[in-house]
Amino acid sequence: MARLFGRRARVTVGSVRVDSEGQDGLRVAFTIAKTLGTEPNSCEVTIANLNEDTRGKLDSMQELSTEIESKGLPIDVEAGYQDTLGAVWIGRVRSIESERTPTGWLTRVRARDGIGAGKAPISKTLKPGADLNDAIGELVASIRAKTGLAIEQVTKAVKERRFTGPDGALAVFTRGITLDGSAMRRLEQLADDNDLDVVITDEEILLLRKSQTTATEAVVLGPDTGLVGSPVRVRDEKRPGVLIVKVKALLQPLFHPGGGIRLSSETLSGDFRISKLQHQGDTHGAAWHTDLEAVKL
Repeated sequence: MARLFGRRARVTVGSVRVDSEGQDGLRVAFTIAKTLGTEPNSCEVTIANLNEDTRGKLDSMQELSTEIESKGLPIDVEAGYQDTLGAVWIGRVRSIESERTPTGWLTRVRARDGIGAGKAPISKTLKPGADLNDAIGELVASIRAKTGLAIEQVTKAVKERRFTGPDGALAVFTRGITLDGSAMRRLEQLADDNDLDVVITDEEILLLRKSQTTATEAVVLGPDTGLVGSPVRVRDEKRPGVLIVKVKALLQPLFHPGGGIRLSSETLSGDFRISKLQHQGDTHGAAWHTDLEAVKL
């Protein structure tokens, strides 16, 4: 756990970069919420006492952020520690506001990711003999054309014909298939029929098996590796046979929806997949942790 010290945050909005270390040395606070699914995730960043020139640049970018229906103004948030700084947010700006308070200037940036994905249209008919990979490829291409979301991982899997039906066999549409309406809704329908989850996070579309994680190695969480307190079991009446836990951990950029964690505590151990998370960070305050909700694999 020696590496989890010396908190640091860096925020990049368009061409403007602010760092909590070095010459900037500014107070940066953020709240980031992400879920396993396709609903837009959210981020709010507060930066204290930016100089007038930087505030002016950010405020002037507000007009650019109105292009939110497609590519919008990018914002990246990196956080972590001296030797483990990594991305905790990649998305698009929704608003930028600066206000003067009794203690100085505060600049708030609010952002989302995956915005507009549900509005991407498609109208295409695939010939008899097309398979699930062909359909997925067409759908994600339509979403990318509308939103600019990254689809490289999905495209690679499509080329390698890695998407199969629930029984592991290649799903072939012997009579062809018509794809129309919302490309995202059709993608979700096909995914659900074939034991897949569609995930939008950090401006990227991912497709995962319901028992699959986004990384080959799970983040180990125990008393000496960032676990705060003890895991709490959660009861879900809709899924009575599923073990769900809530976990609090020191903030790490390795946590993502669909990512794996390996719990090692006195009360509960095992491998879990993250379904929800909330990063809370303040470089000059008490908050520097992540609240996780995860499902037993």
